Amino acid sequence: MALVLSCIINFYDYNIYRKKDEYVKYKSYNYEKNIVLGSSHSMTIIPNRYFNFGSGSQTLDTSEMILLDVLSKTVVENVILVISPFSFHVDQNNYSKLLQNYPQTKENIIARFFKDNSKLNIIEARIKSKITKNSDRSPLEKSAEAFFSRAKRSEHHIINNSKFLGQKYFENIMKICRVNKINLRVILPPYSKEYLDFINQRDIWSKDIEQLKKMDTANQIDLIDLQYFFFEENNPYQ
Repeated sequence: MALVLSCIINFYDYNIYRKKDEYVKYKSYNYEKNIVLGSSHSMTIIPNRYFNFGSGSQTLDTSEMILLDVLSKTVVENVILVISPFSFHVDQNNYSKLLQNYPQTKENIIARFFKDNSKLNIIEARIKSKITKNSDRSPLEKSAEAFFSRAKRSEHHIINNSKFLGQKYFENIMKICRVNKINLRVILPPYSKEYLDFINQRDIWSKDIEQLKKMDTANQIDLIDLQYFFFEENNPYQ
């Protein structure tokens, strides 16, 4: 039994965990002074001389943890924090335990293995991929089954996590940046009405933004509001 467990742990460590985006980013970080934080909505934002720590389902408490970890290694001058419709309503404990596998948690591989509730799914997917097509895992969500499965997961997170959980962590990030004289920019990406309706979030998102702006009583936030990008008449991507 011990040998089998050891083999599974080693497989998970070298074939799964070390290939995860979070781990790869953590290992490739070269102490850049400018960083991007946020969920999957932030992952394509990489300005010149910035390092992007964005990852799927990254919640604000995770962003705070990463920022503190980076500060323990080097000086930070600029932070771009991307806010998603899920940012203020979930944290690590109320979203995906996968996030608790971030290298900054300093957990050993056994602890990570038993916390990661997707480990068996990943192993199963690797086996299935040998005999099935990969269309269900396409970014375009080609199959109706995959599409509605994703919709159900998104709606589940909102319905069960309606409290403004992220306020404390957002305030912590603002305080950390203020104390360390870091220029903090907050980006509100352009989410279409159809997308917000799809994840059952349009009304909640509007209230979140109002709350966020109230928190910035001293106008300390450099807020870049791109919410209406899709609806500008002169926008070629409209």
